[in-house]
Amino acid sequence: MAGLETIPEQHVDGVSLMPLLTGEDDVDREANFWHYPHYSNQGGIPGSSIRAGDYKLIHFFEDDRLELYNLQEDISEEHNLADEQPE
Repeated sequence: MAGLETIPEQHVDGVSLMPLLTGEDDVDREANFWHYPHYSNQGGIPGSSIRAGDYKLIHFFEDDRLELYNLQEDISEEHNLADEQPE
């Protein structure tokens, strides 16, 4: 986004989300993954999440808790489906 060249030895995986942000195209991926392995001074806790289709799954490492949301039906993430849909 800053117009800088990539550094091949540092940028070995992933895809650019720029097409999504600019409305030019879609990202050709079945799922997107985020990993946040540390605490932050803004209150963030360690965890990872996966977004696939309408669903978002969050795994909190601190207490091994899972949260699952259907973002099409629950954009505010108020109804955790993890117990109802363990598969």
